[in-house]
Amino acid sequence: RRTPAAEITEALERSVRWQSARDIAESLGHKEETVAAWIEAGGEHVTVFHQARARGLHLERVQVDELWSFVGKKPQHLTGSEPDPTAVGLRWIGIALKVRSRFVVTWHIGASRDKVFGRTFIGRIKACSDGQPPLFEADGCDMYEDGIRWHYKEKAPLLPGERRKQGRPRLRLHPDVCLAQVIKHHRGRRLIKVERRIRLGTQARANQTIEQTRCGTQVNTSYI
Repeated sequence: RRTPAAEITEALERSVRWQSARDIAESLGHKEETVAAWIEAGGEHVTVFHQARARGLHLERVQVDELWSFVGKKPQHLTGSEPDPTAVGLRWIGIALKVRSRFVVTWHIGASRDKVFGRTFIGRIKACSDGQPPLFEADGCDMYEDGIRWHYKEKAPLLPGERRKQGRPRLRLHPDVCLAQVIKHHRGRRLIKVERRIRLGTQARANQTIEQTRCGTQVNTSYI
């Protein structure tokens, strides 16, 4: 690129601080399309770098959450006459954070919080790890439990007197799997109750991991 690297870096740093491409272009004296191209290229580069380096991680405790945004138009402004309806509208962004170091393990973007979203997201977390299931801390969204059940399975041991049969082996949920949920109840905009529960695994497993990481004393989603 002909533009000095320092100027492109400044533009990317501003975009990370939620400054719009239009504002960045005006302040640096470039076209909005040029700045948008820098941001897109920077995002692609970061993704490739992260996917190459974030592998084999020991994830003893991971907090997952999602936030929403929109592309082009908000859902209520869609008319159905858009050239590519799949390219605009609501987007959900799932983020996974390693609690001890605050490292962003991975992320996933999708149009809805369904089973496909959950399985893809949890699959990306497992691909970044050493394969051992961490303590997952999440809200009450069902897609997390489904995704964990889908990816963290192993061959079930043979029962007494049972012979190994040909074909697909019987599978079971990995015994170290643990999913803890933090569910916040509101009345209007007021928080009235916080419910904590173990959806998969045991409370003892969750307590042991929380004590080892030394980040809080109970199940929470404070770091994400």
